[in-house]
Amino acid sequence: MPPRIRDYVAGVSARVNGLVVFACSAADLFETIELAAPIGEHRLYISDEPHLYPLARLIDEHPRFAVLLADTQSARIFVIAANDVLQTEEVQGMKTRRHKAGGWSQTRFQRHVE
Repeated sequence: MPPRIRDYVAGVSARVNGLVVFACSAADLFETIELAAPIGEHRLYISDEPHLYPLARLIDEHPRFAVLLADTQSARIFVIAANDVLQTEEVQGMKTRRHKAGGWSQTRFQRHVE
């Protein structure tokens, strides 16, 4: 294994379930992708072109989705892909005290809200 790859692998977190390395010394290329999704077996491909099928299969097996947690005053959105939280956003709303339902039941409705 080349020293640059060996040094990179030594510093990878134990939380990572898979690692993809694209390297070419002639093109001065060294790109890595750390994966949270589990990979069934170890593979090594040495070629003049990248082998992308296993990555495409991971995307199909672990699709990206969003989770929304909301109440009357705030909402939190989580974007999850490959068993890892990619992004989190939080939205805070204004706290309101009066609700205008209108009509003959406005007074009764407002008492119920309070």
